[in-house]
Amino acid sequence: MHITLTNTQETAQGRAETEKFLSDFLPRFRKYPGVKAVYSYYSKEKGEGITITIWENEEAVKSYWNSELINETKAFSEKSNVPITRESHPLFISLG
Repeated sequence: MHITLTNTQETAQGRAETEKFLSDFLPRFRKYPGVKAVYSYYSKEKGEGITITIWENEEAVKSYWNSELINETKAFSEKSNVPITRESHPLFISLG
């Protein structure tokens, strides 16, 4: 299994726009091959949004990172001026 962390830095005012984007995007993203689970939250105190995705394997992550679907998040980031960082790690402990 593999895990990805997607971080955004945004203002409280911009968060409404991000939530609207995610409400449309995440249900479709959840159906992407290899996605096992998706969790997303926002810390108002830090102005940080984080989406955690659990994947079947690293190949599924690489497939998504080279897909057309990820281009939607890139376009949103550019249009909204919301910086996005992504990282990927092997998941070595799962209690679920």
